[in-house]
Amino acid sequence: MANVLEPVLKDLEKKIAEVQALRSRSQYADLSDFQEPDIYRALTGLRAAIARIAGESSTYARQVEDVLKLKVYVGTHLRMIQGVAQGLLEDANNGMLASIQELIHADLFASFLEMADHLLANGYKDAAAVIAGSSLEEHLRLLAAKHGVKPIDPAGRPKKADLINAELAGAKCIQQTGPQECHGVARPSEQSSSRPLLRI
Repeated sequence: MANVLEPVLKDLEKKIAEVQALRSRSQYADLSDFQEPDIYRALTGLRAAIARIAGESSTYARQVEDVLKLKVYVGTHLRMIQGVAQGLLEDANNGMLASIQELIHADLFASFLEMADHLLANGYKDAAAVIAGSSLEEHLRLLAAKHGVKPIDPAGRPKKADLINAELAGAKCIQQTGPQECHGVARPSEQSSSRPLLRI
C-alpha cells in the first residue's frame, strides 16, 4: 500500500508547496492580486489529489465540498483547501487513512486467504479457489465502493471482478500487474488447466 501511495503523496506535497509559493508571493490573504485561472488551476489540482488519495466520499473530500459552498473569493477557498490537503498528508504519513472497519476487514481477508492456502496445501484446490476467489472479489467490491467505482453495471447487474479491477486501475486507486498475473482470482483459461487455481 505504501508503494502505491508514494507517488500520489509526493504529488500532493508538490501541489501544497505550489499553493504555499503562490500565497507567499501574494500581497493579500485571499490572493486577489492573482489571476483567477492561476488560482483555479491550483485549487483543481489540490481537489483532484485529495479525491485520488482519500476517495470522493471521504471526510477530506466532503470538507472540500463544504469549503466550496462558502460565499467567499476563490483565493480564500484555495487557502482553506490547502489546510484540508495538509491534514490529509499528515494523516497519510502517519498511517491514519485506514478506518477501523478497513483494518478489521483486512484481518478477516488475511484469515480467509490463510484458510484457502491451508486447503490448497491439503489438496482441496476447488474449496481453496472458492474461498480465495470470493474473498478477493468482496475485497475488490469494498475497494470500489471506497473509491467511488460503481460495482453495478447500468442494467443493475454486478460487474465482473476484472472490470472493477480495470476501473480501479484506471482511476489510479490500485496498481495493475501484467496480464499474465491473476490477482488471486482464477481466469477462465486457467479453470480447465491442471495447475492450481490459486496464486497468493
